[in-house]
Amino acid sequence: MSKHRYDAGDVVVLKSGAFRFGETNGSCRIVAVLPDAYGLTQYRVQFDGENCERRITHGDISHEGSVDVSKTSTATPLPSGSSWINVNTIKIKK
Repeated sequence: MSKHRYDAGDVVVLKSGAFRFGETNGSCRIVAVLPDAYGLTQYRVQFDGENCERRITHGDISHEGSVDVSKTSTATPLPSGSSWINVNTIKIKK
């Protein structure tokens, strides 16, 4: 099972030729990550202005123009040696 690169909410650009109807620019939003099929990660995507969803594979995505939202998060890391538990807020009944 391969590790998927994109998550739900990411905006991806499709390669030319994949679902190119009329004047679409090829960018779509990933709605869900589907189970792998034949070793390829599948995604459920929705184009802007459409009310239907389509299934694409990882090979249909152009990686140059795609934005991976999950990897661009700005979470602040904890300082070295600190814990995520605040000991001062724990209440113990006596």
